[in-house]
Amino acid sequence: MKKLAVLTAVVGCLAGAPAALAASSPTVTPRPATGITASGAVLNGTVDPNGATTVYHFDYGPTPALGAVTASVAIGHGTAAVAVKAGLSDLTSGTVYYYELLATSAVGTTVSRVESFRSGGNPPPIPTTGGALSISPTGMTLTGLVATDGQPTTYYFQYGLAPTYGLQTAPVTIAAADAPVTVEAGLGGLTPGTVFHYRLVATHGSTPDTGFGADGMVETYPSPAPVGTIHARTLPRTIRARPFVFSTSGLIVNPTPLVASDATACNTALVPIEFFVGHTVIATNEATVGSDCRFAAVTTIGRLPHIRHITRNGPVRIRVKLEFLGSPWLAPSKRFSVVVVR
Repeated sequence: MKKLAVLTAVVGCLAGAPAALAASSPTVTPRPATGITASGAVLNGTVDPNGATTVYHFDYGPTPALGAVTASVAIGHGTAAVAVKAGLSDLTSGTVYYYELLATSAVGTTVSRVESFRSGGNPPPIPTTGGALSISPTGMTLTGLVATDGQPTTYYFQYGLAPTYGLQTAPVTIAAADAPVTVEAGLGGLTPGTVFHYRLVATHGSTPDTGFGADGMVETYPSPAPVGTIHARTLPRTIRARPFVFSTSGLIVNPTPLVASDATACNTALVPIEFFVGHTVIATNEATVGSDCRFAAVTTIGRLPHIRHITRNGPVRIRVKLEFLGSPWLAPSKRFSVVVVR
């Protein structure tokens, strides 16, 4: 009976052996990066397939969120750890990169802890595209800031009719500085009434050490500028009692809203208002044109001055002159109306 019991136990163990030897998810271990240069590195690690056909790859990127992936490589179905690697290129100099190793088989996927390394050299300069100044029909001045990262830095502006640019200003080299440096470049010979894209570029001398500012857009002024027509009225048309209070309101008609929006063409433009009796100015005011091309002003005349041709009892016709002074986008224009004091 004892022999039978032992035999039964051995058979039971053998029956359970296949389950004990079944494949499991791969085992992964990241290793330090090697061959680090300003623009490249080699990511390393080990993968044990644990008996199932396995492929691996690395996720990497300049933040812990990673974002880039190396090509997948198959390493068979062995049961021992295998050294694995992947080469990286086109890295940004002086930048911390993060990476993790992933291995996948039919049994499952295993992800390693996140490791990091710093690419060689200094970080690239940081250019910030600024606004455009001194805009005219055929020219402007582009501006920006450059953080040199402690090295002499060369900057220039790219510009053109699309975000692909195609033209650039002459390169200018500035000394290393602790604080961002204000830079600019003048453009000339541009086409009037045209939208241009531009951005600031700064470099320490090689492609991995080049920084690019954001894309900016600016439009040259039209030439000749279209006329901004004044639509306006002054109320009341007739007034009897002092003080004589007149409310003037109106609209500058922008004839080319698709070229320059109302906010661009009219905003902060001025409309001087003059009240005349004959050729004598008896009151003045000024209205600021808003971003909707509208304006308004209230003018109070305490009393009419003594003018030879004003009769004591008869009505007095007062001419109201409105003059839109224009903007870079719209030419000046004038409008006259009449109010009566009885």
